[in-house]
Order: sequence, then C-alpha cells, then structure tokens
Amino acid sequence: MKEAESLRDHKQLLQTSDAVLMYYGAAGQDWFVNIWNLIKKFSSAGRSKPILARAIYAGQPSTPEKDMLEFDDPLIIKNYGPFTPNALAPFIDRIRAAKGGAR
Repeated sequence: MKEAESLRDHKQLLQTSDAVLMYYGAAGQDWFVNIWNLIKKFSSAGRSKPILARAIYAGQPSTPEKDMLEFDDPLIIKNYGPFTPNALAPFIDRIRAAKGGAR
C-alpha cells in the first residue's frame, strides 16, 4: 500500500512541477533507467502546460555509464567533484529561458 501511495504522490508532483532535476549518484544503472523512465512518463502525461526544463545531475562516483550520458533534453550535468551551486547554473538558465528570461 505504501509503495502505491508513494508512486501516486510522485506522479502528482511530477505532473505539477515546472522543472525536474534528477540526482544520479551511487545508485546502479538499472535504478537510474527505471526512475528516469518514470520521470519521463509522469512529467509528460496529464499536464496542462509543458515542463520548462529537465536535467540529470550525475555526481560521484564517476562511472562509464554516466560518462556516456549525452543529451540536450534532458540537460546532463556531470560533476564528480564536490558540489557547488554553480554546477546547477545551466539548469537554472534553461528554466529562465523557458519563462522568457524572467529572473
């Protein structure tokens, strides 16, 4: 029951969010693929307006699978060192651009 409720809550959140940023850290490739597929499905179905930006933040540890991630949408942010807020600047810029440059 809890899993179904959690899935429902995630679906509702993704359908109402303006943007989605997924953190991909120590989890395995199978988890990443499954979760990203759910994000794609739930963030596009049943929306009244398009999503402004989607991104995957690939953090530590570095893996060959993460190194192969190359997309324009979603934006791929690779940062295998310590986190700095500046690493998210390209994602924030996409959101601003989609809103017409509003700050």
